[in-house]
Amino acid sequence: MNKFIITGWKSRAMWPADADLCPSDYRFITDDNHQTEKMARAVAYMLTKDGFGGDGKIFPLATWIEPIIEEVKESPMKALNKLVDKNNCQEDKSLFTSYRF
Repeated sequence: MNKFIITGWKSRAMWPADADLCPSDYRFITDDNHQTEKMARAVAYMLTKDGFGGDGKIFPLATWIEPIIEEVKESPMKALNKLVDKNNCQEDKSLFTSYRF
């Protein structure tokens, strides 16, 4: 059985075609990676509230967040401990959820 773990979060935004912010092969979608869900939600909220670059000129058509999910080839707790150590993260480990498919 494959095991997966959330290693971070992605904030994503879809922009108007005339905004000229994205290469055409990305279908006008930008994304940023974040360590926590809270950080990703904050960025998505700020884009919706203040627009691109915070200048209030170009606003996204939609924003959303997604987990970054990676396959775990070792025990999920061991992988989680490595991730926490790597990021020097002092956050509650309950923020990370493991998935089984």
